[in-house]
Amino acid sequence: MKYTLQNSQVRKIDDALKITDLFSIEDTSFDFVIAELDGEHPTTVNTASDRAYFILDGDGVVTVNNTPMKVIVNNLVYIKKGHPHSIIGKVKYAIITAPPFRKENESLFSGK
Repeated sequence: MKYTLQNSQVRKIDDALKITDLFSIEDTSFDFVIAELDGEHPTTVNTASDRAYFILDGDGVVTVNNTPMKVIVNNLVYIKKGHPHSIIGKVKYAIITAPPFRKENESLFSGK
């Protein structure tokens, strides 16, 4: 099956983040979205899924477990489930989440 950005659902998460659901289907082992960030996405933790951020355009800083990493085009950051992470910058990036993202598995990280 072929999927295109033009036919994908776009969700505005907040004033800084927009998500395009390129591949997000029930009963699959992963999902694939394109994120466009202009600002900051706060520190969150996902208790069920690993994810990878692949930088498509722009630059920013991804912080995982309090370790900031400058990211630029063609960088990939792996985030293991249960690890707090955030991203800041003006950046377009692909997100692969496995198993697929479920809102109930992710929460803001309080630092405790």
